[in-house]
Amino acid sequence: MNHIFKMVKLITSRALIKQQEKIACLEKKMTELEQGVGAATSQGHETWHDNAGFDIAVHEVRIHDVRLSDAYRVLDEAKLAEYPHKVGTDVSYGTRVIFLRDGKRMDIQIVGYCDANPDRDRILYESPLAKALYDHHIGEVFNVPINGILSNFKIEQVLPITDTDLLE
Repeated sequence: MNHIFKMVKLITSRALIKQQEKIACLEKKMTELEQGVGAATSQGHETWHDNAGFDIAVHEVRIHDVRLSDAYRVLDEAKLAEYPHKVGTDVSYGTRVIFLRDGKRMDIQIVGYCDANPDRDRILYESPLAKALYDHHIGEVFNVPINGILSNFKIEQVLPITDTDLLE
């Protein structure tokens, strides 16, 4: 099942709207930055090679250009996939998983693009941890190396995502 997710970026319709709003903000900021480059150029047109304001403005434009390209890449490769309301016993996209990792209890949600937030225990379905858990079922005990370190897992529960932030 993991090989399917390498070709597309799964995203919910709510997250897709959020991504489009992010792109609009980035485009607005890019326009402002490009105007700043123009202003810095006109201020130092005779000594553009020693114009620190110009150099800083160009650097900021390049950074935002990468961010904008990354944001568009998510849209270009996006495939709508809502989180399931009912789940089975196997770990998959759109599930909340309660498990033991090396004896430590963990509770995470496996989510799509634009919904990942490690501080809220939401991990992207393409993350190493999510990939390690995929297709394992309730009660299963297994060992998987994650980032070169062998970890022992036991799946305790597989539940649907109920986080209202993700379902609105």
